Amino acid sequence: MDLPARSVVAHAMDVQTGEIFRARRCPDLTEVTAWITTLPGPAAVIYSDGP
Repeated sequence: MDLPARSVVAHAMDVQTGEIFRARRCPDLTEVTAWITTLPGPAAVIYSDGP
């Protein structure tokens, strides 16, 4: 996940099927958490801070 001030860019992959999930959300914890809960579980989240 990339968390700049104006939006969140997120990518996820289902390691069993290879399906890619992409999202761009506002940096609101409720909205980001709601997107994560739609992913096939279990899910792990990684935060990217810079290059």
